[in-house]
Amino acid sequence: MLATQMLPTMLVIIPIFLIYSRLELYNTFPGLILASTAWTLPYAVLLLRSFFVSVPVALEEQAMVDGCTRLGAFLRVTVPLSAAGVVAVSVFVFIWAWGDMLFPLILTKNIDHQTAALSLFNMMQSTRGATNYSGLLAAGVLFTVPAVVLFMSLQRQLVEGMMAGSLRE
Repeated sequence: MLATQMLPTMLVIIPIFLIYSRLELYNTFPGLILASTAWTLPYAVLLLRSFFVSVPVALEEQAMVDGCTRLGAFLRVTVPLSAAGVVAVSVFVFIWAWGDMLFPLILTKNIDHQTAALSLFNMMQSTRGATNYSGLLAAGVLFTVPAVVLFMSLQRQLVEGMMAGSLRE
């Protein structure tokens, strides 16, 4: 799974485009979501593994003795104890997907299906010499607002998540 992260995005984007064309996922929101999810999933698994490993197995075993299934113990014990890590990974993946330009550039043609980053890039490219810098800077600030608000609202959990994943006992 992690070997996919070693491949440059440019290497896999053309095969993804060809597959999407055949499956009629080209220029669709589900196709864009699927590509972003598939590309960030190995990164998320790598980060989340350290959080889930840090939860003692004895806690899950005690939950199973009390009548939980394996999945129930995972959902009721492991996930709540790893909530800070889940928040940290979610913020990192959101910021990556929010600022991604390559997948939307290749996998969409309709402006209604493009992401905000690609729309901002197209706005910058469309001026050709008569650049409206104040408009571009205003759009850039508006583009960063969701990521900043998300980070600020989850900052405490994010710091806890980074600290919890880095400490080993």
